[in-house]
Amino acid sequence: MTKPISPLLKPENRKKFIAQAMKSMSERQEEVIEKADKIIGDIVIFEESVHQKFVSYVGSH
Repeated sequence: MTKPISPLLKPENRKKFIAQAMKSMSERQEEVIEKADKIIGDIVIFEESVHQKFVSYVGSH
């Protein structure tokens, strides 16, 4: 007896599966960016703050 091939391994299904996976990742990425924007607030101020903290940390060691 042979074992059936997974539908994901069939060439005709791979393209569709990859497209769905890419779309899902893009949607998830957008959700995460939106949440981060809400948490961080103004990204420019956040980046400047982190940069200043990094410079002061590196300069003190």
